[in-house]
Amino acid sequence: MAGNPAKKTPVQSFIKGIFAATFLSAVFLSVGSFLLAVITIVLGPVASLTLATQSYRGLCPHCGNDVCGHAPVFQCHLCKNKISVRDNSFHRIV
Repeated sequence: MAGNPAKKTPVQSFIKGIFAATFLSAVFLSVGSFLLAVITIVLGPVASLTLATQSYRGLCPHCGNDVCGHAPVFQCHLCKNKISVRDNSFHRIV
């Protein structure tokens, strides 16, 4: 009688099914969450650097210094005069 396994009751089958469903759902959710976290960590900074910031670069209309700004109105680092950006070109603010 060594080859004949014991009969399973419906309660045992139900409990094994609950454990299997819980384990498999935990594995799938944890793998999915891990992949989502990796994608977010990698693509988050790239997206924010390329999409969120617009940088204006050119020559100061007051002194000719090479300037870079992130707002429609900013200040030259050298001469401290205000610069306005309109139509992708720099203009003096008097």
